[in-house]
Amino acid sequence: SVVKSNINSNVRALIKNYLIYLDEINNENAFTEEGKIKLANGIDKYFSALIELYPNANYSGMKNKAELMLKKAESEKIKSSLNKLIKLIDSKKEKETE
Repeated sequence: SVVKSNINSNVRALIKNYLIYLDEINNENAFTEEGKIKLANGIDKYFSALIELYPNANYSGMKNKAELMLKKAESEKIKSSLNKLIKLIDSKKEKETE
């Protein structure tokens, strides 16, 4: 249906915007320690909310970006948040294949 198509298109746009947030990890050195914690908390809070809200969306691009940023990140807090995000995406994939 048109409505379903529009929702899927909007979710894809939303996911792309979230990828821009992950790109901020490239500028990690510009953040204070408090800023890095806020960045990590944003990943924990908003990314998990998005995935819970739209569990069947395609998050493969987000997972790839998170894995890439995991290699670049220096902050343990950010790395931890990225690892949690990757695990959450993987857990959704496992449910799809059950």
